[in-house]
Amino acid sequence: MRAIIYTIVVLGIVGIIMGVTYYSTSAPNEAEPFALDFMQLSVDDEWVQIEDYDVSEREWEHATDTIYRYQLTADGRPVGTLKLTNRSFSTGEDHDDEREQGFYFIEIVKQGAGSGVENRQWELSFQQDISNDMLSDWHDFDDLEYDIFHDSTVGVDELKGPVGLLNMASHVRETSYLFGRQMLSHDLTEQYEGDGESRVRVLDSELTSDVSVGENHFSMDVAWSFPDESERFETWLMYGDQALIDGDHVDRAQEDMLENYRRYHKWITPNGIYAKLPWSVEPFDEMAYGRNLGYQFRDEYLRHYRDYGQFSDYLFTLNSLTVLEAMRDEYGGSELGLIPTEYTSTWLKKPYGVHAPYLDTRHLEGLGLFYLKVEEVLGLDYTDEFLTYADYLVEVLDGDDEGAMLDEADSATLDRGSGYVIELDSEDFSGLDGFEEIFEDFDVEELDHVSDREFDKGHFGDDDGDSDGDGDARDVDAGSDGDGDARDEDAGSGDDGDARDEDAGSDGDGDTRDEDAGSDGDGDTRDESGDAEETGDTGSEDEDSVSDDVDDQAENADAEDGAEEQYREDQENREAPLVAEGSATLLTDYVGPGITTTPHASLNHVLAEIHYLLTAYFKTDDERYLDAAYEMRRAVEIIGADWVRFDDEHFGDLWYQLNADLTFDGNDYDCLTLEDLYDNQIAWEQTMYGPSVVFQLLYESKLESGVCDQI
Repeated sequence: MRAIIYTIVVLGIVGIIMGVTYYSTSAPNEAEPFALDFMQLSVDDEWVQIEDYDVSEREWEHATDTIYRYQLTADGRPVGTLKLTNRSFSTGEDHDDEREQGFYFIEIVKQGAGSGVENRQWELSFQQDISNDMLSDWHDFDDLEYDIFHDSTVGVDELKGPVGLLNMASHVRETSYLFGRQMLSHDLTEQYEGDGESRVRVLDSELTSDVSVGENHFSMDVAWSFPDESERFETWLMYGDQALIDGDHVDRAQEDMLENYRRYHKWITPNGIYAKLPWSVEPFDEMAYGRNLGYQFRDEYLRHYRDYGQFSDYLFTLNSLTVLEAMRDEYGGSELGLIPTEYTSTWLKKPYGVHAPYLDTRHLEGLGLFYLKVEEVLGLDYTDEFLTYADYLVEVLDGDDEGAMLDEADSATLDRGSGYVIELDSEDFSGLDGFEEIFEDFDVEELDHVSDREFDKGHFGDDDGDSDGDGDARDVDAGSDGDGDARDEDAGSGDDGDARDEDAGSDGDGDTRDEDAGSDGDGDTRDESGDAEETGDTGSEDEDSVSDDVDDQAENADAEDGAEEQYREDQENREAPLVAEGSATLLTDYVGPGITTTPHASLNHVLAEIHYLLTAYFKTDDERYLDAAYEMRRAVEIIGADWVRFDDEHFGDLWYQLNADLTFDGNDYDCLTLEDLYDNQIAWEQTMYGPSVVFQLLYESKLESGVCDQI
């Protein structure tokens, strides 16, 4: 007999707040328990009672969380907790928007081994009456055929996208729900000396829902019992007062779920989005998931909202912003204002000793660029959040934050920067000397500024070099394992000794970029029509018109000559010397507690950091960012030709990383570093230093090596 049924009205069908209501076939207490206007939770045999009830609110930048907490008891002893979070969004001042839009998060956590929870049948039922004046449309996503495969880095990601979409509308109102999956899981942690802890969540099972759709009624039921190892039941649903996905766009949304099922937000909680983790994670479990920082946001949601105006993409993005704010708050705002990676990678721990929580520069850069895109698409101000990472880079280069992520024992084992930096001296590297082995007739003495060398801005199309259409020349999640690194976490474990997975690309071709990155679907990042020059010729055969055209062309030619002359004069006045000398500093890719050896600095990370600092400089005119960027540029220039590989198989390609002992290692991305170099040259062109000769030579060397077939 199901003896306990709880229902609370939060959103009435008429779309107004109606208060809280409690129903129970057992004796009610004074508590006002959890509910939605259309949801019931039942537990068999009159077994569970609610002893305590609490409601609280938490304000975020663009959301308000109303949190209902309950203590579940049986025979007077605690057996679990239940929490419902209603996250309502607003982008107006003081959260005064009257829109009904947001997420519900439901969590049930069992308490105490042998409490009897494991033997009970639980059921969650969503019930929705549909009035005669409303049209309803149920889109069932359960039948989608996902291509779930075994990935060499993360194994099998068994989670699928949402269960389905319910749109209801009449002539006076609209209501829409997107139902997430239901999961059973348990936590797994690894403790380290001091305060360090690695956290993952193990997926025990994804539950199956039973959906019934009638003319005047909708229901979705999910039943489960807790296995011995499972600690937690979770689910979510998105709600809105307009169609979350219009009927005309459902097919596109389904395509996104299928093609990007690993990136699509599937396991969503109030405090983070969980994604499948590499098998190199510590503690290890084949079904370990975690809050990978690179998966807390998706540029695709922003791009889809910009292009198609679908409400679900907007709410997914607002939730990402709120989740990121919650993660910063969870880590005490972080002394550095940054969000660390909270799970340990043995790929980093074995050579460097680094364990969670540690900082990953590529993730932090990707997050900062996401904030810029939010500003551009949604018009929300996230300048401070963007500059947080730029300030961190400046502080590290200035040596002001030694030990900020490390304890005293860690710092005592390392040189300046506590593992943050690698110090360089021009006497240890080739600089420009050595490029003569790569290019015929190369003469350092005759080398002029980069403007005198061919720098084809058409290689990557538009000036932003955007290969994936998100406004950024680099894929935020360029690595095949979602960590932003060119190499899989299990790097070096294969027989080939290659640090990269052969099939690092999302399209299975071994390239880190999608073959079909271009808008015209030809695999080129440029539209074919974009190559044509505008001549101003109308095609008229009138002689006067032709004469005018000739005069215009002559004037244009004179103007171009004048611009070129001015450009060369500007170049001569640039402050960047042709050959970098002296000392300089590179930031390491990772830093965290437990560190025993200073980690490496990879070229693509360094170039990304330089470009990030230049973007901060252009946004603020603060020369601290320009100075820091130039310091790192000098470091790359001091190394110079030593970045280039001279072995037969990889001749002309670039090394992936510089180690702390000044040796080089690793196979580079096929194309990503080319794009990084390109972006840097375009950005440096806008500064007093001008483009870098060394950057240009590295670009040309990698280009001529032929490893990138996307150009």
